[in-house]
Amino acid sequence: MSRFLFFIILLAGVTPLISQATCHRDNSDDTPTISTISLPSQILVSSKNYSGGEVLYDSGYIAGNDSELQIKGCSNDYYVGFHYKPSSLQNASPVLDGVYPTGIPGIGIRTYTLNQAGPFDQERVIDNTWQQGNGDNDHTLRNSSYRIQLIATGGQISGGSLNEIGQIATVEFREGQSSSDTGDNASELFLTSSNVEVVAMGCSATVSEVNIPMGDIDISAFESSPVVEGPPQNVGLNCAAGTNVTLNLSAVNPVTSGDTQDGTVISLTKDSSGTTATGVGVQFSVSTAALPRTYMKPNTTITLFQSNRIAAADWSDGAAADGSAISDQGDASSFADAANPGGTAESENLTFYANYYKTDATVTPGTANASGTLTLQYN
Repeated sequence: MSRFLFFIILLAGVTPLISQATCHRDNSDDTPTISTISLPSQILVSSKNYSGGEVLYDSGYIAGNDSELQIKGCSNDYYVGFHYKPSSLQNASPVLDGVYPTGIPGIGIRTYTLNQAGPFDQERVIDNTWQQGNGDNDHTLRNSSYRIQLIATGGQISGGSLNEIGQIATVEFREGQSSSDTGDNASELFLTSSNVEVVAMGCSATVSEVNIPMGDIDISAFESSPVVEGPPQNVGLNCAAGTNVTLNLSAVNPVTSGDTQDGTVISLTKDSSGTTATGVGVQFSVSTAALPRTYMKPNTTITLFQSNRIAAADWSDGAAADGSAISDQGDASSFADAANPGGTAESENLTFYANYYKTDATVTPGTANASGTLTLQYN
């Protein structure tokens, strides 16, 4: 009889231990609250040299699917973990403040959390650390949210595929500093896209300078026309399809008197011998397969190729930490229609022209040279 009573007493002592749970989601919360950020299939960045820390994309805060999740029964010594899930991010060291390297050279990721209960309701970065809790037993995550930024880490971005897709980060409440300790994930962040391809937009030109030899011109040529043409020169461009290209003619002095043809005529370079021609200037112009011949005004930028893009600010409905809209969500963009991107093809041809233009009633002979800086800018 005594053995039987001892057995009953033993069960009575074990039963409370079996039913006890610590740092667990409330029974009504079967799963963590999930925030999902959708990225486009292509992210376009410039071919420029970026400064470290430039924001390419900012999602703003995206709230989870459970606006009020409860964590109950934590001990006084519980911990909260702010961790990346992919091993490539778990094991990496930050390259800038809170920025971890992605699989694409030149691009890092920074992830923020908000409203993760108690002392962690304020904005803080995911940094693969465990933080000591505040000793409260129960916690409520109200509108738990996540925000990601894609950050330039410095230099040119070569492009590639962003592999950090799927579950990317989590906030977990545990009784120790390990994901295997008793506790539960409170919130999780997922990035969705079939494949995020980062494309560095840009072109390379087949020549580094344009020289247009005008040869010797008889001043009688200006008696029948104010214009004397020089030979055209072609410049090839090899581009990432969809690149935007602009052109600027700078470091030149426009003609300010006489017939300036709406400011497109530039002054001749003064010859040291004092034999510079007078009454005439030079015009530069350019054409492409889609752009008719266009005369260039000094120090004025013209668009040669323009793509159809969506700014990063249009990708997401995320908000700032105070709930306001994000006004500037970064430098990156995406094609509105990837099948019809606009901008350049992979190969383009520019044709440059120079001509003399009669600005005054009388033209006197002499040297007639002009120069300027042609700047092609790609993005």
